[in-house]
Amino acid sequence: MKVISTNIHILLFIAISFILFSCGNNELKTEEYKEPIILNKKVTDSEAITTSTNLGDTVTYFGFIGDYEITVKLLQSKAFISGIYYYNKYKKGINLIGKIENCEECRDGGCDNVTFTEKNEKGSATIEWYFECLDNLEGEYSSDHIEGVWTDLKNEIKYRIVLLKESSSKYLHPESKMIFETKNMADVFFKKHQFLNNQIFGKRFYLLAKNNEKQEEQPLPTGLPIRIFDSFEGSEYTVVKNFKLVNDYDTLQLLEALPFHNEIGYEIKAFLFNKITPFSVSDQYGTTIELTELDKKKYYMLDELKWLIDNSDRVFGYFPSDQKVNDEYVVSVVSIYSEPNLKSKILIKNGTEDEGFFKVREAKLVNMEYWALVEFKYHSILPCTDTEVEPKPTVKGWIKIYENEGNIVLDHYSRGC
Repeated sequence: MKVISTNIHILLFIAISFILFSCGNNELKTEEYKEPIILNKKVTDSEAITTSTNLGDTVTYFGFIGDYEITVKLLQSKAFISGIYYYNKYKKGINLIGKIENCEECRDGGCDNVTFTEKNEKGSATIEWYFECLDNLEGEYSSDHIEGVWTDLKNEIKYRIVLLKESSSKYLHPESKMIFETKNMADVFFKKHQFLNNQIFGKRFYLLAKNNEKQEEQPLPTGLPIRIFDSFEGSEYTVVKNFKLVNDYDTLQLLEALPFHNEIGYEIKAFLFNKITPFSVSDQYGTTIELTELDKKKYYMLDELKWLIDNSDRVFGYFPSDQKVNDEYVVSVVSIYSEPNLKSKILIKNGTEDEGFFKVREAKLVNMEYWALVEFKYHSILPCTDTEVEPKPTVKGWIKIYENEGNIVLDHYSRGC
């Protein structure tokens, strides 16, 4: 496979279709895993690290379930995969029983969907791990970094799984769960770019110029390399240059097919991106921009949720945004919950800007979805009028900040009335 760049390993993904631009508080209880059985052998704390040698030749990973540090040892044959893992805090080995399903749609069958199951002493499944399109551990497409989803089958609680091979020289950043070449590279990244709590997973972010005047003129820098993935064979990438497709690897300008940008302030526009991935160009599908090119142009990334919080008291007010339903745009109805979960009490529902505005005070990842702590302030004077109305007490609670299509549920007027 042709490698585009050997020095650059952090890229931006662009949503081509329509976008340009905490974990839970309950700790994973060890009581759930009393006397785990590893290959029909009970293990003690001291044995947890060495028991995996019973599996034969294994691949060892370090990483996280949510924010909980774990160590995983996996054994894979052609049709079978199993292993053990333990939470680094407790070092109690937990058995993983794997199931492999070949993914015909992924890389022409070159990878698999893998499900691991944890069972209790009665043999009932309690926990499930799921990895979509997982590379063969030692195969042609073997990756030193894998991601999946951990699910508590009884309580329907989900956590993100991020694992890095023990043999890898890369660095797994503990807050963002993003993988960098070195720790220093991670430190530099988070000094240049602004993300709330250094969390990146599932977020969208604005691309901004350090110079505001430049931002008004060029919301996306000209001469920026954008590469489009073609295939694994032949010419892997097509480079867009001056709005034309060319098969070379020169610098290029803005991709004409990429749609609109957002107006985030008066006469200030910004493009909204939807993913960062920590691999070289030759490993990725889709359309990519290299971050070092942004540095050269003096642009940086700003987390969309951080922008919402930082600007809550600067903008006119946030109100329910229009969402596309069956090819038509309708105003969304935003429900405020007492807690950041859909089973908690609904305090109010709002689908209009005529009653009041939202203020966003905090945002966090819960059950792999972002929730925002908001204040809904009722109007005492209707916006842009002199009409007084009877105000109601401010309502404070949580909203699910992204709707199912990945769009944020709040909007604002960038120019006031």
